[in-house]
Amino acid sequence: MSLKNCKKIIVAVDFSSDSKVAVNEGLSLAKMTGAEVTLHHVVHDLADQPGFYHKKKDKKKSIHLMTDAATDMMKEFVKKSGADSSAKKAKVKLSTSISKGLPHNELIKIAKKAKADVIVVGTSGQSGLKKLLMGSTAQRVVQMAKIPVIVVRN
Repeated sequence: MSLKNCKKIIVAVDFSSDSKVAVNEGLSLAKMTGAEVTLHHVVHDLADQPGFYHKKKDKKKSIHLMTDAATDMMKEFVKKSGADSSAKKAKVKLSTSISKGLPHNELIKIAKKAKADVIVVGTSGQSGLKKLLMGSTAQRVVQMAKIPVIVVRN
């Protein structure tokens, strides 16, 4: 598949600076191809246990369901990263989505369901013991995806 025929791009978002770089890459590709971009966050679900996020700016110190907090965090990320204004300026259709599961599995499933042409993921380029023990979401997506994957290093 040639990227110039790209119509749908999924960008993995974990709210890190690596994600911001991936979003910029996805939007640049979309600007060149006219593709739609979906920013997707996966709430890492371990054995279907309900989990919670604690937001740093939450003065009440309350806990939030992970999916609810992730939705709020996605809105904040889109705004702070400038993705919304960059998409408008480039005349790129931008949407967001959130799912729950193992990140690499969910990204591939979402890409397939959306009939995406490419997945863009950021990476910090971890190495050594941490990579050996934890693996890399980007690495797993590259190995398992049936469509092109662009890995962007921060």
